[in-house]
Amino acid sequence: MPPNAAVPALAAFNVGVEIGQVVIVALIFPLLLWTDRIGHRAAARDGRNPAVVYFCSAAILPVGLYWLMVRTVLP
Repeated sequence: MPPNAAVPALAAFNVGVEIGQVVIVALIFPLLLWTDRIGHRAAARDGRNPAVVYFCSAAILPVGLYWLMVRTVLP
């Protein structure tokens, strides 16, 4: 890569990553709203249903741990 092309390449990469994140959020957001409505109804307006919160947290935890291991410990 030519020396003067590093900044545009890095900027294009970062824009691509941001677009990917926006697409993922746009796809997942309706599911989150739906689960929030279910949890809210089940808790009878006393807050979110703890079972929904714990389930979502338990589903996210392994992904976060995997990313942590890949980025810090594993080659």
